[in-house]
Amino acid sequence: MSAASLGGGINLISRNAFERSRPEFRFKTYVNLNSHEAALRKSPGGGRGDDQKSVYKWQPDFDFSYVAPLGKRLGISVNGIKNDQFNLARRLTRTFNSTNGGASPDRPYLQQYSTNVFPVYEHRYSAGLRVDWKLAPVDSLTFSYTGSYLHQDYEQHSTTFNAGNNPASFGRDFTHGAAAGGSVSTSLATQYADTRNNTGRLSYRHMGADWEVTAMVGLNRSKFWYRQLAYSQLQAMAGQLTNVRVDFDGFEQYRPGIITVRNAAGQVIDPAPLSNFRFNNGGITTRDNEGNSKDARLDLRRSFGFRSMTGAIKAGVSSREELKTRDFNSFTAAYVGPDGRANSGDEGYADLQQRGIDLTNVAFVRYGVSREAFPAVQFPSASKGYALFRAHPDYFSVDRATDARNEAINEDQITERIDAAYLLGDLSLLHNRLRVVTGVRFERTTDNGRTVLQDNIAQYQKDANGKVLLQAGRPVLVYPTPRSVDQQIAHDALIYTRLGLHQRKSYEDFYPSLNASYNVQENLVARFGLARTLGRPNFGNILGPTSITQVAFEDPSATGARLGTITTKNPDLKPWTGIAGDVRLEYYTKNGGEVSVGYFRKQIKNFFANSIFLATPEFLEALGLSQDFVDFEVRAPYNINGIVHITGTEFNVSQSLAFMPGLARYFRVFANATLVHNQGPQEADFRGFTPLNINGGFNFNRRPFSLYVKGTLVGQKRTGPANATQLGANSWGYQATRLRCDVSLDYQLSKRYGLFVSGRNIFNDRDQVYAYGPTTPGYAKFSSEGEYGVLFQFGLRGQF
Repeated sequence: MSAASLGGGINLISRNAFERSRPEFRFKTYVNLNSHEAALRKSPGGGRGDDQKSVYKWQPDFDFSYVAPLGKRLGISVNGIKNDQFNLARRLTRTFNSTNGGASPDRPYLQQYSTNVFPVYEHRYSAGLRVDWKLAPVDSLTFSYTGSYLHQDYEQHSTTFNAGNNPASFGRDFTHGAAAGGSVSTSLATQYADTRNNTGRLSYRHMGADWEVTAMVGLNRSKFWYRQLAYSQLQAMAGQLTNVRVDFDGFEQYRPGIITVRNAAGQVIDPAPLSNFRFNNGGITTRDNEGNSKDARLDLRRSFGFRSMTGAIKAGVSSREELKTRDFNSFTAAYVGPDGRANSGDEGYADLQQRGIDLTNVAFVRYGVSREAFPAVQFPSASKGYALFRAHPDYFSVDRATDARNEAINEDQITERIDAAYLLGDLSLLHNRLRVVTGVRFERTTDNGRTVLQDNIAQYQKDANGKVLLQAGRPVLVYPTPRSVDQQIAHDALIYTRLGLHQRKSYEDFYPSLNASYNVQENLVARFGLARTLGRPNFGNILGPTSITQVAFEDPSATGARLGTITTKNPDLKPWTGIAGDVRLEYYTKNGGEVSVGYFRKQIKNFFANSIFLATPEFLEALGLSQDFVDFEVRAPYNINGIVHITGTEFNVSQSLAFMPGLARYFRVFANATLVHNQGPQEADFRGFTPLNINGGFNFNRRPFSLYVKGTLVGQKRTGPANATQLGANSWGYQATRLRCDVSLDYQLSKRYGLFVSGRNIFNDRDQVYAYGPTTPGYAKFSSEGEYGVLFQFGLRGQF
């Protein structure tokens, strides 16, 4: 198992095809439906580039597997999947302000109310092949291949009402904006993304009386990409209605109450028609993410027995190398209006309508907004916007400088290699009542990456000694403003060096472990585990853009932010290491049930956090930067001092009720719970840790019916710091307690065939986030909510 595993690992060896006595074919054909689109008719969205096209939100899907022994020494397995799933997320977000217009952290006002409608249509395809060849009675060779493809078709439709920074008046349930101080916006962001993955493995297995040998080599190629222009889309389109007054009257926890919008003359206007908005758009992006890996492994096992003791010695080596690359480019064509001049007053959607060009997305008004908080405004259409661009390119201004800058700053690549070796002893003592597995694993990790170098000092002229030239105490630019497009491109080329920052790091260590189980009685087992583990920093924390800005040019005593700043990732970030211990007691009932309780504790060093510190020579060397930046203020992730403690208790119950009379004997009930407590230095980042997780439910199995019901409760957890401007200092966001219920029902038609239906989150429980600080009043704590509908699947399954 990897040293990154906190609880251990199990190496599952699947059954070879030639070990079966006869061919076997299993299949499932089904339909996926979302409760937002349960009707079996065409509806808008998911048109692969045409947001006005109506398509079915269900398709006939299937998965199958076929295993065929071709003799006693050869067998093949084939499988395939086609899965189409439409989902619709509807979100609402409230934003409060505690710093402007007379507000305070204990008396904030509702500044902004936003909704988001997010339809997604996913199409998944997968195929696999496995060939098993028995070389000798105890030797076999296996080749496997899996290929998959995913297409995601999604669009985000957003509406925002903003009362502004200085409201005329406000209270617990109302905000009246200042005249001409508010705004309304409507926007559409599209993405049509594709993911391809191919994995091949060749493995050898020897299963002798005393020796077991397994060896494997593998290769993986994956790619994620999107091309908006290939789908005839203007990727980001928006409408802005500014210089208006926005009032919220009688707002509640979820609904904004009555929203009133007035123009500069104080007249009430309807914010729904797109014709009231100014047209603007963002760049069209392309993205290529690749992830390629290769790995190899060799494992040896030697069994032995001596009197009442049996066991084995295990040893192995492995190596894995993974390359990840990211390349992001843009084509920025900003709408400037029919006259070809920006900000000339003809940039409104109404101006286009007068020319017979209507960009309104008539398809998506029907989806509404979450909780029907207000009538949905009209959205622009990305396909209609692209058609406008193709027909009238003179209505747009292409920004070559922005595109050149994006090409330089949005590419990075990293290679991570993990080499490992282990030695393990597996002993059974006291007539197999006591089993002890102990050993040590060595791992070496090497990271080698490149990303953009952003040197803001390079834009200034320097003398022969490399010192920045000053004029009236200010640095002199190489390309003074105003600049032509070509000069701006040259100016940015001085600052941004594509893949100019080379970051390397390597670390290695030993990770011992001890696991033991003891049969206290025939049906009572005690378990104990102790291991040293690690958690590697993700690539996003060790590789990314570095920005350098010098502030003081003539003050030799300046340090920190007065001297300059460096905003970066931290290639010198160490993995956290921990000592993980757990004890567990398991009781097995005579009727096939289990009751268990466990306790675990982890002590972690070098936990991750974000901080501000002064640049040291060692830190600059790790970044590949000049020692000229010593004592600059650095903002980057780092390893905290001190110990972080994570403790938890686990409970598990599973029991068949076959011993009970009547219908009860057809039930099996189960429940488990995990309670976690974290403790550590104040700067430790515990966001995402779940303090409470409970699962429970039952199986009912009486032919021809089978019913499965499962409920999951996830306790409240921190999601991250909240905006201090909105709610004051020391404010945090919290994901509210979440409850989900999943149900599946099967009906056996015959020995070979059966019908099934399942539902996920059948009560459509919503994800809610609360954000508050020490003095936030109750009316301002609710922040956002998302609801996604119920996901149904029904169909026919069989085997023969």
